[in-house]
Amino acid sequence: MNRNTIFSANKLLIAGSLCMALHMGCTDGFNSYNTNPHEATEETMTYDNLKTGAFFSQLQRNVVLFKDGTNDDGSYQISQGLTSDIYSGYIAPTGTWYGGVHNGTYSFVTNWIEKTFTSGFASVMPAWQSIVEVTTEQGIHEVAALATVVKVEAMHRVADAYGPIPYCDYGSGSLQNDYDSLEDVYKQFFTELDEAIGILTAFVQANPTATLLEKYDLVYSGNVNKWVKFANTLRLRLALRIVYADEQLAQEEARKSLDNPIGFISDKNERASLKHSSNLVYHHPLHEIAL
Repeated sequence: MNRNTIFSANKLLIAGSLCMALHMGCTDGFNSYNTNPHEATEETMTYDNLKTGAFFSQLQRNVVLFKDGTNDDGSYQISQGLTSDIYSGYIAPTGTWYGGVHNGTYSFVTNWIEKTFTSGFASVMPAWQSIVEVTTEQGIHEVAALATVVKVEAMHRVADAYGPIPYCDYGSGSLQNDYDSLEDVYKQFFTELDEAIGILTAFVQANPTATLLEKYDLVYSGNVNKWVKFANTLRLRLALRIVYADEQLAQEEARKSLDNPIGFISDKNERASLKHSSNLVYHHPLHEIAL
């Protein structure tokens, strides 16, 4: 082997070694180099219920709209005061604002009329669906049950305001959901509450002192016993709503709540309300409007 051949072989060996070193150097830290240290990953989102907690807080904040940094005080006024409250006779607008042409003079303003509907579907239903998907993957069905109770509380307000709504097949993957009759929607409410109450009751009985989503629960701070009482009370409320339409079903659903071992809300300290905290300071919407 002559000198030139040896020299060429050495060059090839050095070049190959260099390529291998570069290849190893690039891939050894590939994951760390390509991970944003300031952004939550799928793995970190599973810690401390982060994936479900934020959506659960979102559900609670949108049962009744109020000024919370996202919604302003006008959200409640439009969705409640200038629609349902007017028609039920709770209030009567006397001003000439909006040119005197508004819901108070039976000249309907579309975005006022639809506010409760759109906020329910834009803020409540997608959050609930996200929780159900994550909790199904993680096998924490009691968290999905909590979310379902809040969803029913929020959406029965929507159903009572509008009647038929696209509800029963929501989340099925269909690009367009049909509107369900109010009868079918209420039956779905009862089905969902029955399942959720059963899961949560079993959880309380097996884990008497355990909490769920304590850091994210703005109502009961994760106290599942109180959530079961709320759910039983909600089921009874919905049963009373249908007593003249379907007396037998109303009795059956009321009896389920009566027979539940945990019972109903019976003390003012158990009532459902958003609790003030460092992350949530608010006034009653009517107080905000009056300021």
